[in-house]
Amino acid sequence: MTDAMTRVAPPPAAMAGTTTKDDRAAWGIVALLVGAPVLRMLGVIIHPLDTEDALETLAHVDAVAPRWALAHLVEPASMLLLAAAGFLVARLAPAAGRRTARAGAALWAMGCSGLALLVYGHGEAYLNMAHESVDQSQMVALYERFHEGVPLAAPLIPLFSLGAVLLGVGLHLARAVPLPAIVAFVVATVLPNAIPSEDSLIPAAIIGSIPMIFAMAVFARALVRQHAEPAR
Repeated sequence: MTDAMTRVAPPPAAMAGTTTKDDRAAWGIVALLVGAPVLRMLGVIIHPLDTEDALETLAHVDAVAPRWALAHLVEPASMLLLAAAGFLVARLAPAAGRRTARAGAALWAMGCSGLALLVYGHGEAYLNMAHESVDQSQMVALYERFHEGVPLAAPLIPLFSLGAVLLGVGLHLARAVPLPAIVAFVVATVLPNAIPSEDSLIPAAIIGSIPMIFAMAVFARALVRQHAEPAR
């Protein structure tokens, strides 16, 4: 009788309310993949809009300095999380498409990391230019140079987009996730970069973030299943 009871008794890790390492890993995957695009969307939404007029924008930045600083911390943080998420997503292609997916993840991470540094630098530069102690007349020319675009940003956006395409191709070759999620991932990366930010910043962020959140949720589900397979 004692032996029978011992055989049917559940192990401690299976008891209700017990959190295992696999559970924590699964929640970590979901938090990273879904949280990163959500954080990016929030960062862009709280970002104060700048305009073509230098003095008007600098005055606005000075008036909402805490909000401006927060946005330029949240956005870079989300981009760095997306960079890490790319490497995690590439693990969904263990055989077929593995090299393509890993190459895409590397380019994606380089683009994300570079853009994160530029966004943070952009925010700090504007805060310094908008400071009351700075001669605003001297800052107008510097502002216009920033507004025209930082030269380093030119190669980063194509790198970011190409990485997403290659990662998507690798996932498709591996048949790792449904095609609609791959398409949503690529579109979410490429489309917002084609929309002029000065014309429609918040709509562009929403257009890009919603399909990205959907794609990352599908990727996270596939990764959780993949992670649980050895334990079966």
